[in-house]
Amino acid sequence: MTIYCEQQVNQNAHAVKSANGIIRVLYPSYNCGTM
Repeated sequence: MTIYCEQQVNQNAHAVKSANGIIRVLYPSYNCGTM
């Protein structure tokens, strides 16, 4: 797995589907996790 960090500056929540199929919701902030 690779570690990713996303800078979410959009006021709208951003849903990202990871490789394992889990949908994680990223709020307007700096999010780090595994993918």
